[in-house]
Amino acid sequence: MNTISDQAQGLQDKKLGATSRNKSFFDEVKSLSIPAIAIVVLGTITQTFFPWWTIAVAAFLIGAYFAESWGKSFIYGFVAVTLLWTIYAGYIDSTNGGAMTSSISGLLGGVIKSTQLMYVTGLLGGLVGGFAAASGTLFRFLFDDFKKS
Repeated sequence: MNTISDQAQGLQDKKLGATSRNKSFFDEVKSLSIPAIAIVVLGTITQTFFPWWTIAVAAFLIGAYFAESWGKSFIYGFVAVTLLWTIYAGYIDSTNGGAMTSSISGLLGGVIKSTQLMYVTGLLGGLVGGFAAASGTLFRFLFDDFKKS
């Protein structure tokens, strides 16, 4: 028999990212990879036609749809956008012969190499994607709380 305090504790565990003890490692990876793939696909489509910040909208929507916990949402948003932007920066760098990354490196005083610039680009994009996915999850939790009261 569930009491109100048990239900409240379950909701609190869900918000804080507590997982079921019965899940295996592969179940956890699967639950993180599906939203990450969705962010990569939706982000690739939106960034083909719209500005860079649409990756945040895509991660927010996927985070709200696959809301499990904000910590997991941050992880899959961060990983997906980091991979997407790093690979895309490498693709752009290879198609133009490294002209853009070397000129940006020159603007920064030559302190950073062009390959490091690609990794920094991916890292910054990953932070945007991670925070956007976590925000989408927390936004959904906000409305889940309103529905219950």
